[in-house]
Order: sequence, then C-alpha cells, then structure tokens
Amino acid sequence: MEWIKKELQQIKRQSLLRSLPEIEKKSGARIKIRDRWLSNFCSNDYLGLANDPRVISAGQKALSKWGASACASRLVSGNFSLHLELEEKLAKFKKTEACLVFPTGYLANLGAIRALVGRDDLVFSDELNHASLIDACRLSRARVIIFPHSDINALERKLKNVRSRRRKLIVIEGIYSMDGDITLAQEILEVAEKFGAMVYLDEAHSTGVLGKRGKGCLEYFGIATPPKNLILMGTLSKALGSQGGFICCSKRMRDYLINTARSFIFSTGLNPASVAAALQALEVIEEEPERIEKLRSNIAFARALLKKIGIKPGPDPTPIIPVILGGNEITLRASQELFQKGIFVQAIRPPSVPQNSSRLRITLSAAHTPKQISSLANALAEFWESQ
Repeated sequence: MEWIKKELQQIKRQSLLRSLPEIEKKSGARIKIRDRWLSNFCSNDYLGLANDPRVISAGQKALSKWGASACASRLVSGNFSLHLELEEKLAKFKKTEACLVFPTGYLANLGAIRALVGRDDLVFSDELNHASLIDACRLSRARVIIFPHSDINALERKLKNVRSRRRKLIVIEGIYSMDGDITLAQEILEVAEKFGAMVYLDEAHSTGVLGKRGKGCLEYFGIATPPKNLILMGTLSKALGSQGGFICCSKRMRDYLINTARSFIFSTGLNPASVAAALQALEVIEEEPERIEKLRSNIAFARALLKKIGIKPGPDPTPIIPVILGGNEITLRASQELFQKGIFVQAIRPPSVPQNSSRLRITLSAAHTPKQISSLANALAEFWESQ
C-alpha cells in the first residue's frame, strides 16, 4: 500500500507528523523521557491525584478483590457493586438523580449523544467542541448546525429558524479543551429553555476545577439544581486522576441510556481498579478543598508571569493556557527548545486546532511547584526573545 507512504510524507512536509513519546517514569508533575526528568506541563491531572498514595492504594485493593478487568459488558456480567457505588457518589457530587459510567469519556459522548438525537432531529454544536463531540454529532445522523464559539445571539438566531424539528440538542463544553475559556452556561440554558431544547454539557475539564468545591459549571455559576433539560457529561481521567467517563442525569434518562447507548451496551465495563481509584479521588476532593485552592494559586502565578514576558493568557483563569504561535514549524521548534530546557509541553497542531492557530497548550496542576512554573516562564521568555 504505497499510498500510505505518500500520505505520511505529505503529513511530514506540513510539519504535522505525530509520534508517541515514550514515558519511562512518572512522579507527580514530573515525567522521564529519553532518560531525562522534565516538568510536565501537558497533563490533565489538574489536582495531582493520579499519583496520590490513597488513590493508588484504592486501585490496588480493587485489583486484588475484583481482578484486572470487568471481562464483559455491564449488561452481561460486568456490572459490579463498585460501579454502582461510583455512580451513586458522582450523582450526589453533581446533584443529579442518577449517573451512568462508561469506559471512557469519548465513549460516553458517542453513546449519549447518539441516543439523544437521530435522523429527524437537530444538534446545535459550538464550533470549538472536542473531536469526540463532533464525532458523536455526526454519528447521530441528526442535522448538525455549527454556531460561532460561545455566541449566544448567533445560537438564538439559529434556533429561531428551526421551530418545527422534533428534538433539539445544544452541545457545549464547560471549559474548552484547547482554549481554556469557560462556557456561558447560564445564558445557554436560558436560550435552551426558551426554545424547548436540551443542553449537553461536557464537563471533562471543568469537573474538579470550577466552583468552590470543584463540582463544575453549575456550582461556578451558582445554579443550585440542574435543570431538567440538562445532561451533564464528565471524565474520571482528568481532575479525578483515573480513567473513564460518566453521564449525570435523571433516573429515567439513565434507564434510557442503558437501553440505547451503543457504546455502553457493547463495551466491556470499566475496569475495577479505575472505578475504585475514582471513588477515592472523589473523597479526597471533598475532604481537601485546599487542593483546588492550590490549583487556583498556581494558575494565578503562571498567568502573572506570562503577562510579564508579553504572553497574553486566555480570558478565564483556568488550568489550560494556550500560547498560540500560528505556524506548525515554529510551534514544533518551541516545544523542542522547551524540552531541552527540561520543560515538557507538546505542540498542538491541526486538526486538533484550526489552521494557523498551532499552539503550546500549557496545563497546570496543583502538583506544580512555584519553581517549576518559574522555569516554564523563563524558558518561554528565552524562546520569545530569540524569535
């Protein structure tokens, strides 16, 4: 298949060729690559829980008790009491009636959105939504209408033109994964209610991060009770330091998803170690709100340092700080030069981001030290001055 070779050559010419970095060891906010320890600024371990001894111990105990895998779909023989305990705890955390856990966040999005809408329906999708949301909307076979990023007026205009459709679903993210800005959840919920639409809120990056207790967008915006037309999605693999995805919703919606979400029905249940680790991580988050405060302190410190060297962070103080360089080559070069200085930040290029907006996507964690953040800022300053 000679065409594969040609395609790869073309990808390389465009400075878009990707490879898998081999992580030899990991410890907190540091990783070892090519026999070198580096400060890791491209992990989504926002609260530093992936290496917490309590979280690791919980996973190990579950491994001994339940084995390494669920070994079947949860509808067959892979539904453990551990899964149900996690779902109950997540529902309580998000103040919803129920919750359904999936093997990954990607599968949660694919399964839930495809179950919510179909060929005769409409999806209104923010133009900066994650690839998993884009794929889910396409697979649903609903008509997908893209609206400009967080543009409430544009969304309302588009909704006005389609009153006759059967179901309407607005799909947004809590914190946008590549830009780090916070959704206008309150305004979007108001527009959705006005036009009888459902809202699907992907909280992959806002769970454990937004709100005083890390409960996400609703806590951040002061919304005490989740509206009936709202479906909350989240992941266990970011601030919770584990693996998996979940949907928080009504009991009736949970029953519906169990019977209609194909990525749930036909996937092996989430492995017990990840379930137990997530349960323990939730407990730590609720008992140690200072972790969230430490994350916010690190965010403020990093933003202040970056502003001093002429790099303008995004509008919202979140752990995701994009340093947009534009071209693919310069972004790759920046990543490589930072690597030589002991800083690991990957170059993010199309199709992960729009053309001509390649960037270093810096992510901060409660595990980072002021010294690590200062080293990052110094390395960026040196690169900036050399251009």
